[in-house]
Amino acid sequence: MDIELENANNPESPPETTKNSSKKSSGLEATKKPKSGLASVDFKNLRCTRKDFHLSLLMTLVTFGDAVEIYLPGVITQYASRELGVSQAEEGMLGIILYLCLGISYFILPVIKDKRKSPAKTCTTWELFAFTLGGGWIAVLGYLLLGKIGWRYFIVCSSLPVFLPPIFLLHCVLTERTEEERTQLYSDEKTEEVEITGFWGRLIKGSLVNFINTLQGWGSILLIPALLSYINKERNSLTDKQQLLILALLYGVAKLLGRILSIFLLKYIAFRILQPLLSIFIALSYLSLIFLNNNLTATVLAMGVANMCFCVTRCELTLMEFDKHHFGTERLVLAAGVMSGCGMLGAVVGAVAAQFLSSYHAVIFTFVLSCVQVVVFCTITERY
Repeated sequence: MDIELENANNPESPPETTKNSSKKSSGLEATKKPKSGLASVDFKNLRCTRKDFHLSLLMTLVTFGDAVEIYLPGVITQYASRELGVSQAEEGMLGIILYLCLGISYFILPVIKDKRKSPAKTCTTWELFAFTLGGGWIAVLGYLLLGKIGWRYFIVCSSLPVFLPPIFLLHCVLTERTEEERTQLYSDEKTEEVEITGFWGRLIKGSLVNFINTLQGWGSILLIPALLSYINKERNSLTDKQQLLILALLYGVAKLLGRILSIFLLKYIAFRILQPLLSIFIALSYLSLIFLNNNLTATVLAMGVANMCFCVTRCELTLMEFDKHHFGTERLVLAAGVMSGCGMLGAVVGAVAAQFLSSYHAVIFTFVLSCVQVVVFCTITERY
């Protein structure tokens, strides 16, 4: 089924002017009236071919599967550790190795995105929702099945099915026969070149906040079970079923609410107001954990607020990676690669902190970096 803009190939439609087919904007123009994030997406004039739709579907399914695998350690940690009798250091090494292996999967994402001509910002929004649904899905499955079938069968039953549809789509559906359709649809597309000033400053600040934001998000996947385990040792008041229910609420519900809120907050609130404010909320959440580390209610509420704020900021930073008005067109690929790499590094550091530090010291470490994030966001004056 073809998906394309109405009248895209209508010969009677009025031709667009080609006077400025290759536009160039100075750095001043790019920073005067830039449309950043979701505000720059023209949903009324989206165009995509059948192949673009298939590639976007493939990206969504792969992202969903990645989320299942990334959140899986947080769900099965307590069960597997007790059964195998592993030490905290061995448990941390297993988590880090898993995250490093998962990082390899991100090498295939730029290849798929490069072949896709549909608007990156629109598709990225759907992929972020797929990632959130994957994390919530594995947490809910853990609550329903983990105690009944054991963690070994749970890994197989939860991981294998989510990767079969992408494999089928990749080998049986995606072909090169739609290239003519793509050429015809995008033949009248106008190229736009954007030049900006201060590229390296923008890249350093963007990479730093991406590093901290990913550390907060991926680190919380292992930090939340560690906090619950610590509370359970102190009070002995949580069953395995209750811990899995809390994980489902924090991995699924809280982050899904954050994704939904991001659609409205990013579109209607300025970057220089929203992002520092969200960073302050995250820092306050970790600060509350420092003083109320034995309180279950405070822990759940604090991590819920932090996860919601993280998801909104995550959406903005992911869109920033592909924003030509922020990084310019000449070195956009370089900026996206460096920001993504710093994000993966933040994920590993977050996993190390959650596993090799005590939960109390891991919270302090994340709080300090969250304060740094507030300062860096306040210095990003190029984005509106």
